[in-house]
Amino acid sequence: MTTVQPYHDRRRELTRKEKDPVRRRRMLALAHFDKMTDPEVLWGMGDKPLPSGAKARDAGDAIDFLRNHLSFRTTRRAAAALRGQPFCLPAEDERWLEAAAIVEKHVRGLLEQGFLRQRDRAHVEFTEILGAFTCGEMTLTGATPKDDLASAGIPDGVQFFSFAEAALYFAAWNVNGKRAFWLGLLPTFVCMAEIFPSCYWNGRSRLESAYSNHFFRAGNTYWRELFATYEKRRPIFTIATFSVGVAAALRDRAEKPQFEPPTPPTGAAPEKPVPPKPGIPESFVLR
Repeated sequence: MTTVQPYHDRRRELTRKEKDPVRRRRMLALAHFDKMTDPEVLWGMGDKPLPSGAKARDAGDAIDFLRNHLSFRTTRRAAAALRGQPFCLPAEDERWLEAAAIVEKHVRGLLEQGFLRQRDRAHVEFTEILGAFTCGEMTLTGATPKDDLASAGIPDGVQFFSFAEAALYFAAWNVNGKRAFWLGLLPTFVCMAEIFPSCYWNGRSRLESAYSNHFFRAGNTYWRELFATYEKRRPIFTIATFSVGVAAALRDRAEKPQFEPPTPPTGAAPEKPVPPKPGIPESFVLR
């Protein structure tokens, strides 16, 4: 059985053989981001301190906890959109803020280090990398279908929606005082969330299992061809753009009469019997 660490090491080794220097640099940045947000890798690092100040083990726990809540949040958002209602912050949100503070600081540091260092082109660079990733253009040249690295560098399921959902969560609660940072990245996340369902969909159902890199439509679309359209549409992106998009993509899951929130981490704040609060308005324009 292949262990996690060798997988990431082999991915990095193969990436270093990419001939195009720009592509190689971007792929290495993406590979490092994937590795350092993998809970199993972080758990394997034990109590080693990370640049964010958190222990690696604690960051792994926080990511593992929070990703389940983000998935629940996306389903709640889709269900509200299907009913024509605004998305309200789930009552459970506050119970995850301690984990969110760890994840936000860790992930923001990785993004700033790997993608946002060039101040004058920061968001352009980030947009191009995430766009190429979404459209399957960051796959390894030397990987084969029989290799577990063949699907490295492309989205692997509906957790992809968690990029935008996490940014909305961090912004709504102003986690670590970094609302502006996440609102600045949201237009890119929302655009990619619109593209993702058409690139990795089986074309039949709207079940969660219908979205996978197994259904990747190679050559279906390319980031460069979408860039001009993205730039034209960017000024009209709103949070509702994302809500309506996930409602369409996850209709089967969102239409279920009951979906339970995940169990919060031990020691989380007790649940409060208060009605859900409005988050950032759906009409908020993502500029």
